[in-house]
Amino acid sequence: MVKIASMDEARRKRSEKLKTLMARTCEHKEVIVYASERSVRCALCGASLDPFDVLVDLMQRYGPDR
Repeated sequence: MVKIASMDEARRKRSEKLKTLMARTCEHKEVIVYASERSVRCALCGASLDPFDVLVDLMQRYGPDR
């Protein structure tokens, strides 16, 4: 007999693997900024992003050099 808790754990592990795969292939084109936590996450895959890298990317796309 299988415990229901182990099914929940299996689903959670599968979900984590899927999020990891999505984060690897995602281009992080939409972000959510959490000012109170001073953090940035991808709105599409949920990956935690480096705020400075996001700023640099924005400057390269929309900065004065364009």
